[in-house]
Amino acid sequence: MNQENPKELTAVYITTSLGMGGAEEILAKLATGLTDIGDRVFIFSLSGDGYHGDRLRRLGMEVQSVGPKRNDISGIFVWMVELIRLFFTIKKLRPDVIHSWMYPADIVGGFIGIILRVPVIWGVFSGSTDRRFYSRRTYYFIKVCARLSHYLPAIVISCSSYGRKTHIDVGYRQSRFLYIPTGFTKSVEENTNDLDSRRAMLSITSTTILVIGMLGRYTVEKDHLALVRAAGSINQESERVHLVFAGGEGITNDNDELINEIEDASMVSSTTLLGQIPDKNAFFRAIDVFALISHSEGFPTVIGEAMSHGLPCIVSDAGDAEILVGDESQIIKMESEDIPKNIAERILEFSSNRQLRKEIGLRNTKRIEDYFSEELMLKRYRDAYKCVAKKA
Repeated sequence: MNQENPKELTAVYITTSLGMGGAEEILAKLATGLTDIGDRVFIFSLSGDGYHGDRLRRLGMEVQSVGPKRNDISGIFVWMVELIRLFFTIKKLRPDVIHSWMYPADIVGGFIGIILRVPVIWGVFSGSTDRRFYSRRTYYFIKVCARLSHYLPAIVISCSSYGRKTHIDVGYRQSRFLYIPTGFTKSVEENTNDLDSRRAMLSITSTTILVIGMLGRYTVEKDHLALVRAAGSINQESERVHLVFAGGEGITNDNDELINEIEDASMVSSTTLLGQIPDKNAFFRAIDVFALISHSEGFPTVIGEAMSHGLPCIVSDAGDAEILVGDESQIIKMESEDIPKNIAERILEFSSNRQLRKEIGLRNTKRIEDYFSEELMLKRYRDAYKCVAKKA
C-alpha cells in the first residue's frame, strides 16, 4: 500500500479492449468511481482507444494504447517491444494492484504481476464457455487462462454468477473466484411524459405503437432474428410494434441476414437500425420496452441499464438475467420449442396494458437501487483491492 496516504490506492488496468461492450462499460464505471474518491488509476489498452478512451482521459485518467497500430505488418516484433515498454512503465508506477480485463490481457497482466511481485486480479465477463460462441483464438485463450489461473492471479473476479460456474467447470481454480455483480446509477429522466419528443429520433408519430428496443451487437449468441419474427407475427394483423436495434457491429443495412429476415417478416417499415449510438440514455428514453434475446450472457449490463431507466424488459434466461430482473414475468425460456411465439405473447401483454408496463418499470428501478447500485459495486471492488494489496 502507498505509505504517503494509506487510504489511497494505485490501480493499473490492462484491458483487451476499450470498445462499446458490457465489460468495457464496467471498467469505465469502476475507473471513474475510483478516480472520484482520490485513487490513482492508469489504463492500458491492447487494442486502441475504442469507445471509452478519450472520455476517460477527459475525466482525469491516464489511458495508453499498447501494441502495433492497425495495418502494421511488423507483427510479433512490435508486440514484444510494446510489452517490454509496458512492463517498465508499470514498474515505475509501483501499483498496489494490477487488474486485467478479459482473456489476452489476463495473460499479459498475470506475467507482469508475477515478475514485479504485484498482486494481480483477473476479470471474467463472459457467461457460457461453449466453444460455439467463440473464435478459435479466443477459445484458446480461455483454455490457457484456465491453466494459468492456478498460478498467476491472486483472485479472479467474475461479474456473473453463471460465468463463475462455467469457468470453474473448464478448469479455473475455484478457490480464487469472487463474484461481484455490476452496479448502476439511477437514470435522471427528463420530459418522461413527452412521448412525441422521445420518439422524434425514430420518426414514429403514432402513440399507440409499442416501441421495443434491443441493444447489442449482431453476434452468434444474440438472437435478433427471433425478436423480428415475433414482432412480425403480431404486425400481420395490424401495426402494433416497432423495433429499434442498436449496438454497433452488424446493426446496419449491410447485414444481409438481418435485412432479409426483416423483409420476410414484413417489418421493413416497422424496424429502425441505429448501429452504434453515442448516447444510450436517449435510446432508453425513446423506447417503451427493452428486449435482450440471447443464447449466452454473463452479467448483461444493458438489462441493468434499462431497468435503471424504469423500463419493463423481455429478456432470455441467459447468464445472470434472471438474477437481475428477479421476475419470471420478464423472462423468456430459451429452451422452448417456439421462442418467437413466447416472445410475441409477452409483447402482447405489455402492448395491451400500459399500467402493467409502468408498474414493472418502477419495480425494476427499485430493484436496481436496492441490490445493484454503483456505490455498492465500487465498495466491493475496492475492498477486494485492499485485501490483496495487504497480503502482498
